[in-house]
Amino acid sequence: MYLVMARRSLRLGQRAASKAICGSMEGTLGLTYPIAIALMPDPILYQEDYYVVLESDRPEEFLTAAAMLAKLEAVLAANPDRIPADVQRFPTIAQQAQYLFNTACEFDLGPGKYLQWYAVRLEK
Repeated sequence: MYLVMARRSLRLGQRAASKAICGSMEGTLGLTYPIAIALMPDPILYQEDYYVVLESDRPEEFLTAAAMLAKLEAVLAANPDRIPADVQRFPTIAQQAQYLFNTACEFDLGPGKYLQWYAVRLEK
C-alpha cells in the first residue's frame, strides 16, 4: 500500500504491527507537516477469545475473555494497595479491570508473586 502526498510517497508494509505510523513530510514551501496514518489491521490478528493465565504458585489456566475480566476485578478488589497510578484514575474496579485487560498483560502482586495473561488461539 502506498500513500502519496505532494510528490512524495510513504511506503506502508502489507501488515504493520502498530495501529498508526507517525512521521513528518516536507511541503513544497519547505515547511514540515506532521502526519499520522491510521492502519486497518487484519481483524483476525485481534481476535482474543481465550487467555492463558500464569500465576505464582499455580498451574497455568485457560480462561475466556469474560472470565479473565472477572479474575482481574477480583484481584484488584483484593489488592487495592498494588493498583498502579495510571489505573487508579478510573473510579470503579470494573473500569480499572477493563483498562488493565485492554492495555497490560501483567499485574504485580508483590515480591515473588505475579499474575500474567496472554491472548491465545485454541485449535479445535
